[in-house]
Amino acid sequence: MANSMWAIHELPLRSAFERVKENGGCAGVDGITVEKFDERVKKNIDTLRNELSTASYQPLPLLRILVDKGNGEARHCLCLPSRIEWCRRLYLM
Repeated sequence: MANSMWAIHELPLRSAFERVKENGGCAGVDGITVEKFDERVKKNIDTLRNELSTASYQPLPLLRILVDKGNGEARHCLCLPSRIEWCRRLYLM
């Protein structure tokens, strides 16, 4: 990691991903499921480490899902982050 501003360690990011993996859930706006993220976990974690350490990380927009509340009129909006955003959030907690 050249030009690092901060030391971002791999183990806490992997731990954060394991928490995301345990929770499951659907893919975010990027379409990356937990399974797809896990297939390339080393590359994904390394990319996230680099982006966080150089302050170049740009979160993706939230996936917005409208849910019918039963009466056909009122809708509830769910906003879902991408799997990598969940890892970042859990890492920073």
